[in-house]
Amino acid sequence: MIKCPLCEGKSRKYWSDRLYKVYRCDSCLLSFISPVPADQESIYGKEYFTRWYIERYSARKAYTRRIISPIFKNARKGGRLLDVGCGIGILLEVAGEAGFEAYGQDTSGFAVGYTLKKGLRAFPGQLDEAGFSPCSFDIVTIFDVIAHIPDPAACLETCSRLLKPGGILAVKTPLHAGRLFAISEALSFTGKGRSLLHLPAQIFHFCPETFMVISGKLGLETVRGFCVREPGFIDSKDFKVSALAMLERLLSGRSSIIIMKKRK
Repeated sequence: MIKCPLCEGKSRKYWSDRLYKVYRCDSCLLSFISPVPADQESIYGKEYFTRWYIERYSARKAYTRRIISPIFKNARKGGRLLDVGCGIGILLEVAGEAGFEAYGQDTSGFAVGYTLKKGLRAFPGQLDEAGFSPCSFDIVTIFDVIAHIPDPAACLETCSRLLKPGGILAVKTPLHAGRLFAISEALSFTGKGRSLLHLPAQIFHFCPETFMVISGKLGLETVRGFCVREPGFIDSKDFKVSALAMLERLLSGRSSIIIMKKRK
């Protein structure tokens, strides 16, 4: 057993292959990889964003507009929004069109440069180095990012600190069912099983119960949680990647969106 990096509860081995192990916390039900791969940031460069976002920009924007609308309904129109891990600025663009004063942050120099060229506001570097003032945002979003951050507890604490009282924190992260871990482990002999779980790029696997446990520690209360179906941005140029993505989408293919409010 090892200590959970989020709540410090006891964790037990949940999944393994030749290179990695995944542990699951008995308390908050967070699953996490061990050992954490080094140099995660090198994954998210020009090739990654071009292949998965720039070439699919219109579809990504339409999808973002659809899933963000329930979050906007819980916030004051015209307020300030921060998108943590903003990538190439798709959510920032959607938020700006909806009347919000939008800011972004990302550790990818390429992504931030692309965002700035579109005339959007974005900071390159770590969130705690951005210089944003405490209690200065009405909404903070973390979409498809929290599972890849080595210290999610510190990130969530920073986000809570940046929110105004009554502000909204919205987190979106993949929802991987237990059966997907079982099938992935059964396929480990092929060397491809970990791809079903987006390992090793995805360090953490959250579930809605995890956020219920940690929200109180952050001075937040859960307002709403719901699931969204991923549209399946599959790369048809690579059959192996496409086949695995199709299998993952069939078995899971969903993400959780958790909306939390900072207590006044």
